[in-house]
Amino acid sequence: GNGKNGNGKNGNGFKDCEGLSGILVEIKKDDEVFRRVTNEKGEFAFEELRPGKWTVKLYPQNLPEHHRFEKETFEIELRPGERFTQKIYVFPKKRRIQILEEGGTLIEEKAR
Repeated sequence: GNGKNGNGKNGNGFKDCEGLSGILVEIKKDDEVFRRVTNEKGEFAFEELRPGKWTVKLYPQNLPEHHRFEKETFEIELRPGERFTQKIYVFPKKRRIQILEEGGTLIEEKAR
């Protein structure tokens, strides 16, 4: 996998960025659970998983502030001997700005 930060444009709407390090990734099937932390390139690998349906979960604790994963949880189906690669995208969260009061004019007076 590769944790990519996509928030610009390169023809497909994504900005090619470096991967994010320190992201906890978990993969689970029945009673088997494995965890990895992304390396400095944003990469991680799970070796020798049994065939079948696995659930992948991403933990957002080390994401940059005000960012989110495209999907925090998703399923993959592995066949015997299959290698699977998945890009994971990170986007800025849409934030609302609420204006509480309309501003007036500030006039600075000189101290006497």
